[in-house]
Amino acid sequence: MKTLLYTASDGGFNLKDVPLGGAAPICNFLTEAWQSTGSFQFRLLSPQILGSDAPRDQDLLRYTAKQYYQFTLKFEQAATAEILRHDPRETVVLSNDMPDAPAWPLLAEKGYPLYCISHMNMVHVLTHALTRETIQPETAAAVYRSIHQSRFRRLLPGFLRLIFLKQEETLTYCRGIIVPSEGMKRRLLRMYSQAVPDKIHVVPWGTPPDTSDEPLIQAKARELRRQHDLKDGMPVLMALSRISVEKGQDRLLKALALWEMDPGFPASGAVVFICGTAGYRHAQAYEKNLIRHAQSLRKVRVIFPGYVYGLEKQAYFRLANVYVFPSRMESYGLTLMEAFGAGLPAVAAWTDGTEQLLQKEFGELLPAAAERDVPRLLKDAIKRMLADPEGLRTKGQKAQAFAQAHPFSETADQIARLMLD
Repeated sequence: MKTLLYTASDGGFNLKDVPLGGAAPICNFLTEAWQSTGSFQFRLLSPQILGSDAPRDQDLLRYTAKQYYQFTLKFEQAATAEILRHDPRETVVLSNDMPDAPAWPLLAEKGYPLYCISHMNMVHVLTHALTRETIQPETAAAVYRSIHQSRFRRLLPGFLRLIFLKQEETLTYCRGIIVPSEGMKRRLLRMYSQAVPDKIHVVPWGTPPDTSDEPLIQAKARELRRQHDLKDGMPVLMALSRISVEKGQDRLLKALALWEMDPGFPASGAVVFICGTAGYRHAQAYEKNLIRHAQSLRKVRVIFPGYVYGLEKQAYFRLANVYVFPSRMESYGLTLMEAFGAGLPAVAAWTDGTEQLLQKEFGELLPAAAERDVPRLLKDAIKRMLADPEGLRTKGQKAQAFAQAHPFSETADQIARLMLD
């Protein structure tokens, strides 16, 4: 029987208390799906392998870039050492993300079958954050490669290794790279001419499992409705994600400001829930600016409930009429699928993930557009959705049917077959 070793630097945390997004929920879902399988042995290599050096509770969220880089180096060394204790003929290695990866070149040399999930194109994220894509990711990757191969490599900051070198090594040494959208695969192939297309497997995540009891959800929703003083007929929007620039909450606030000036703005006013927390240190200033901006609105009441999980999250979904997904970049859109599963139609900005998920039968996908045009497009789409209450109900039903047709359990089975058959 084969053994699957799953490395995850943000795995093993209780996400009810620690607001890790992105790769962490996927790790938990896959771990839960694979722990009970009888077809292979499974072991999660989480930060616990570091013993007393392992981050606790919310330590990961407080790390500086330097501290995070030092942590990943320790994790890489410990995970690699543990993997080398296993027979490569009976072992398959999966990394939960490129920065989580063990020493790919060494393990490939030893003959281990290597696979990696790529939740986000980190080079794309970095170039977008620093240059607003005036420099393309493929250009940045080529420049890094050139410097890394030269005598000037010592001048490169260490943390860039996580972003550039790990990503290129993953494409080079892994037998398979698992990505959640066709758009992400296209970007990787543009960036790395040496990449083999057949090695990059598109496996959409599907709908995350949720075991919340519907009567309890409805009771919690009634409690929240009273708490937030939501009047009957008042339009309610909801956004849910980590609070950070790439998630685009500022776009939503700009759209709301435009909506307030519209002569057709609802007489009842409107409420918008922006759920989530900044979490990571670099996003805390952005969160404070969002709150200040929201307080300047006069007709829209913007509420920041913070990090919501489980029953509470499902209850907030039940309060909303429309889910808004204003992200600047998404490789998939896990919370979008959760909203669909709760029966919410959506408005979303164009990204690799939303291009694949959002269909006109249950929402509206904005066209790819210049940043200055996105708030207006978002405002217009929200207005169109709210103007048709009966259409909203129909879209919500179709969204839920779509989500139910794509359960996460099927994704877990597909990934296991890809690696172990």
